[in-house]
Amino acid sequence: MEKTLRIFIACAIGAFVGSLIALQMYHAFWWVGAAIGAFVAYLGYNIEEVIAAIPIAYRRTINWRPNHQFWVCWRAAFMYMFNMGVNTAVGMGLVGAIFYWRTGIHSPENNWVFLQIEGIVLLFSFGFGTFMGLVSARGMALADLDRNGGLVNPLTCPNIFRFYLWMLPRGVVIGSWWLISNTPKAVRFNLKYGVLFVKFIKTFVVELFRLIHSELRLLCAVDAAFGAAVGYFTGNALIGALAGGVLGVVNYEIITVRVMKLAGAKSMFK
Repeated sequence: MEKTLRIFIACAIGAFVGSLIALQMYHAFWWVGAAIGAFVAYLGYNIEEVIAAIPIAYRRTINWRPNHQFWVCWRAAFMYMFNMGVNTAVGMGLVGAIFYWRTGIHSPENNWVFLQIEGIVLLFSFGFGTFMGLVSARGMALADLDRNGGLVNPLTCPNIFRFYLWMLPRGVVIGSWWLISNTPKAVRFNLKYGVLFVKFIKTFVVELFRLIHSELRLLCAVDAAFGAAVGYFTGNALIGALAGGVLGVVNYEIITVRVMKLAGAKSMFK
């Protein structure tokens, strides 16, 4: 009974999510929602196994533990990327304020849209900084960070006139030249660590699915996809969820248990 209930819940949730996504997609791409619903149901069945398998798959994928140097390098890469986003947001704020003041088109609606754009820039910078820090920190050296101005000796200038009249223009010129001269190196760097990151993700996903895969998960995925299709063609995600759950139970109790005799199929955790 417990296994049947788990199958019903996983199929219903997967079909519901898939139906919602399919209903929002262009007609020719409704199957994307069905595929996502199948994936949700696959992972949703017996979710405790998935949670328990994640650290095991991670340990199988990578055999090292972050040390002090790793976190220092990650902090440097994160602050570097996030600082660029903050500077961009501040610059956009200044330009936007001058533009509104000169044109007089500011309104609550325009201000809200502008604040949303600013927030998106900051969130993207935070997420991208975290991502790039994790990807690149393992291969960085502290000497490289220091030489490239990543972490150490942040810019401090108590004299505001000297900052705006000398240091800021000089920094723009030097920064522009640095960007032009280092773009090829940046491309090579991103390609190198991008390939490593893709290999890491591929190995992690393979190990995770080796740990959690079972016939029942596959059954839930297929039935959730059918339920999502029902929800899409009926135009109601709740009907799709009910259809997916019922189809999953019927498929399990009648076909899997009584016809194919696969009720004893177990994953590696059973």
